[in-house]
Amino acid sequence: MTELFRDVIPFPRAWRSAELEGGKAAIARDLTDAELAALDDAMAGIAARGLDLDKVEKEHFAQSALTALMSELYGELMEGKGIVLLRGFPTGRYSEDEIGIIYWGLGCHLGIGLSQSVMGDRLGHVVNVGGKDPRERAYRNSRELSLHTDTSDIVSLCCLQKSKVGGESIFASALAVHNEMLEKHPELLEALYEGFYYHRFGEQGPDQEPITPYRVPHFSCLNGQVSLRYVRQYVELAAEESGQPLTDLQVTALDTFDAIARRDDMKLEFTLESGEAIFLNNLTVMHARRGFEDGKAAREKRHLLRLWIDAPGGRHKVPEINIYGDDGGIGQVQDRTSPYYRGQTQPSGD
Repeated sequence: MTELFRDVIPFPRAWRSAELEGGKAAIARDLTDAELAALDDAMAGIAARGLDLDKVEKEHFAQSALTALMSELYGELMEGKGIVLLRGFPTGRYSEDEIGIIYWGLGCHLGIGLSQSVMGDRLGHVVNVGGKDPRERAYRNSRELSLHTDTSDIVSLCCLQKSKVGGESIFASALAVHNEMLEKHPELLEALYEGFYYHRFGEQGPDQEPITPYRVPHFSCLNGQVSLRYVRQYVELAAEESGQPLTDLQVTALDTFDAIARRDDMKLEFTLESGEAIFLNNLTVMHARRGFEDGKAAREKRHLLRLWIDAPGGRHKVPEINIYGDDGGIGQVQDRTSPYYRGQTQPSGD
């Protein structure tokens, strides 16, 4: 357990939606004509070389306008609000595969793309293949998801197509919740710093246990930087399967944390439109999703691209924050065609 950070974390690193004038517009950054021209130039070079996504690297998107853009974005993620909405991806002029290459190429400026499941998909496709089934990984079903973090330093979602109904995105600053709990519930904050055992949801490597043998800190602090790691479903699943139920204090701490984060003055909620990509510092900003329903037509089926990025040197964090050990992201890639969970306990889902 790291020592509890007792200082108030200032704005903009800790933000509340009530402080963001304009809501969605307060975090938005539109691609400029010069940046779009640089993307066209990069794609022309990639087409001339016959490269597919697996061969694309940062160097293929090294035009000065793009380098400056992603440096600006990285600075906001690490030193600012930890959240940026990049608007204007040219979805009308490029195919879905080509937008995937553009998105991946820009992401390479932020760090190293990580595997997002046992299938080894570094560019994830967030689509509904499992309906409301809680055994399907969250990015492959249509259930509502509570506020949580993923398992990388940076998370990004790029919207190709929104659903017919629902699917709104929700974001909240974990650092603002930390401030609130420090002021009003310090004893509960200490319980969160102690952390929880985490279920690996069938994504553990061949030599790993299904439940972490160590506590993963909910909040942790290293060199004055506070970080969050949180997926309540995996905490509760670990407690149930291990036969070690959460204590009343732990449940109260989690309930209080969730209640603060969900308040209207804390959370930011909006719909990602086609051509918009959200980038998050996954250690300081949580995200969630409303449940959704796809339509029958292709244009009514929700389809987002996702990046999990390791950003070496971007933020100080304790090693115990990694649910899958030293990998930083998801567990070891395995010879499986689906991340569907087939464990002994029926998960509740989010």
